[in-house]
Amino acid sequence: DTLDSGAGDRVLDADDRLVVPGFIDAHAHADGAVFRPDAQRALLRQGVTTVIGGQDGVSYAPGDGAWASRYFAAINGPHPTFTGGSVADLLATYDGTTPLGVGYLVPAGTVRHAVMGMDASPPTVCQLADMTRLVETGLADGALGLSTGLDYVPGIFAEARELAALCTPVTAAGGLYVTYMRGGYETAAAAGLAEVAEIVRMSGVRAHISHYHVDAADGIRLIDDLAARGVDVSFDMYPYTRGCTLVAMALLPPEYSARSIAEAVALLGDPDERARLRADWFPLIADKP
Repeated sequence: DTLDSGAGDRVLDADDRLVVPGFIDAHAHADGAVFRPDAQRALLRQGVTTVIGGQDGVSYAPGDGAWASRYFAAINGPHPTFTGGSVADLLATYDGTTPLGVGYLVPAGTVRHAVMGMDASPPTVCQLADMTRLVETGLADGALGLSTGLDYVPGIFAEARELAALCTPVTAAGGLYVTYMRGGYETAAAAGLAEVAEIVRMSGVRAHISHYHVDAADGIRLIDDLAARGVDVSFDMYPYTRGCTLVAMALLPPEYSARSIAEAVALLGDPDERARLRADWFPLIADKP
């Protein structure tokens, strides 16, 4: 169609160019980087105009932002101005301060940490109610859904029934459950997908799988199988076989990530503990797919 120009319109010559809407980077971990001019240029020059933060269950809000900033320092980076508060307070820091649009997912690990710390136990009824209220408030503040990172702490401690309860207000709000599935991907993807399907069944939520790195043909078949069973699920996939994460998450038991850095370093300095890891832990992760 031809659009007629009007007074004050700016006309750009787009001959020999492609004109497309701005792309959305669905998994950028740019929660803090969107304020940096170099990160802005890198995204905008690729046509990305919006990023989705709050991924993998860990980001700054709700709460004081301190724990998430320490734990995900190598992934999300620091936020230059946020010193704590609600999801609405965090979203306000992006308004008018960056040329990029920022959407946000309520991070379930941050919510769990705010209520339970690093307690690996299932939540009590009162704790689960407190966590659910934080999710509801985040959605009312403008969040697009809920995210989990089920190989990170404290998300690794959360069972499917707990996650389904947190997804219930997401369903009511028409939001999305976005998950870094449990247990990695590749040949272990079927087990992670089974848990996603269970959460969807219990809560009625729409699900989206982050960085679904698995053999393409087999991976699509698994997704099609879920869709045939009525599971509303989508995914994003990058076209290479490598990933990026925290070294401690991939190499050390979860209880290390639940400790402070000083405590973890002191524990690794114990010869008996190192012998235990060599004998019992490292053979386990060496056999992981």
